[in-house]
Formats: sequence, C-alpha cells, structure tokens
Amino acid sequence: MKKFWLLILVCFFLWPLTATAFTVSPTRTLLTIDPGGQAKVFLNLRNDAVGVKKYRLETISFSQNEKGEVIYELQASQAENWVKTSVSDLTLNAGEERRIDYGIVIPKGALPGSYYLALAVKELPTEEGEVGLSGQIVSLLTLQVAGEVMEKVEVRELVSLQSVYFSKPWVVELNLRNLSSVEVPVQGKVFLKDPLGEFVAMEKLSLGRDILANSERRLQANLWEHEKLLMPGIYRLYFDITYGKTGAQIEQEIAVWYLPDWLLAIATGLLILIILLLVLKSISRKRNV
Repeated sequence: MKKFWLLILVCFFLWPLTATAFTVSPTRTLLTIDPGGQAKVFLNLRNDAVGVKKYRLETISFSQNEKGEVIYELQASQAENWVKTSVSDLTLNAGEERRIDYGIVIPKGALPGSYYLALAVKELPTEEGEVGLSGQIVSLLTLQVAGEVMEKVEVRELVSLQSVYFSKPWVVELNLRNLSSVEVPVQGKVFLKDPLGEFVAMEKLSLGRDILANSERRLQANLWEHEKLLMPGIYRLYFDITYGKTGAQIEQEIAVWYLPDWLLAIATGLLILIILLLVLKSISRKRNV
C-alpha cells in the first residue's frame, strides 16, 4: 500500500512538469549593427505539452550580479525599445511550433558598446485559470553597436581576510569592475613569494564568465590549501589579472604574516619553560630566606 501511494505522489508532481513544458530556440544570439542600422532575429517556440497553451512575448533586459549570475529586469534599458515584434500573445496547440520574427532598429545616436536583452516567453493561464509550472524561458540577445570602444577593468578591492595566518588556506577577496561598454573575458593567477624572496607556488583564479559592461565581479579565493609552507615570516602574494581581447594586465600585491603550527608549538613550549623557571627561582629564593 505504501508503494502504491508513493507512485501516486510521484505521478502527481511529475505530470504538470511534463504537461506544461515548452521549448524556445535559439538560446543565445549575438549581433553587431551600425548606429542607424537595422537587422532581424527570430525565435522558435514549441508547445511540448499535451493541450492548448497560451503565451506572452516580452523583450526585457539582463545584467549580472557580483557572482556572475544573470538577472532579468523589465524596462531597465532603452535598448528594449529597439526590438519589436508584431506578436505579443499567441496560442499553440499541442506539439505546434511557431516562428516569431523580431525587427531591430538601432538609433543613429546610439553609443558604441554592448546592450543585453532577452526575448522572453511566459506561459499564460488557460481558460480554467491554470498555469503551467515551466514559468518563463528566455533567449539571450546581445546587441553590439559598432564603433570604437575601450576595454578597461579595474581592481576595486583586494584584501586578505586575515593579516596573520596560523594555518591554511589563506582567504582573499577580489572585486573587479568592468568600466568598458562591452563585455570582457577575464583570467587570473596568483604567485606566492616566501620570506626569502623566492617564488614557491602559483594558483589559477576562477574568475567566471565574461564580465558584462559596467558590471562588477566579486569572488573569495582559498589559497595554498595543499601547499607545504614551513617557513615563518612575511609572504607576498602577486596577483596577475588578464582581461579583454588585447590581453591587458593588472598586477596587484598584498602581504601577510604566516606563523605555522610548529612555531606556535615551540613558542608555547618556551613560554611554559620560562614560567616554570620563574616559579622554581621564586621557590628557591623563599627557601634561602
């Protein structure tokens, strides 16, 4: 009986996902257009559900948060008005597929750079008032307005969470800001120099996907987790950030103290020994008195 009810629950929760699914393609489009120019894109929408479904089409903007995750917003960019379609709502039968054409007109005064849009499809309630669980699906559209642009990324913040470490890993926070009007790829490495001035380790930084125009990227990195660092003293960390199509570089440096466990053990032992000697000396004086 328990297995029977389990099967009923599984079917109950899985059935709506299958019955209300729809597919959008292509998933991503990149266009470069001159100011004052025009172009066309299309969207394929397919109803994969078992019944008739209604959909609404919208053009929205997308951006990135500090983690590199995509965020969608309505009426967040003037570029949303550059993309038009004659269809706003449509109805598809089960298994039916429809191609929707969009016209793009770039104003003559549009500034060169990238504009990030999404062709969004949202399922609408049926006559019975029900709506599917598939929600909203988007096709990402990046419009690049042709013209001269400069690639510029800056380090807004680079700090170690501690100035003195007694163990590994060492944790640093890095905040990058893309000052460009276009997205830029980023790569990074960090090199470690010991207290004697010798390079002893190197790690790659996971900086994620391209940083979109006028966006920030913040990350926290755990460094030297598997390195054998025995020497105490001041260590220097050299950060090498490469970005853009030209391979421009940013170099930054921070310093931290490293006092390994063995040094703490020796220091603790010496402290105990000193305290013990002082106690014995005090006892000896009292006896002599």
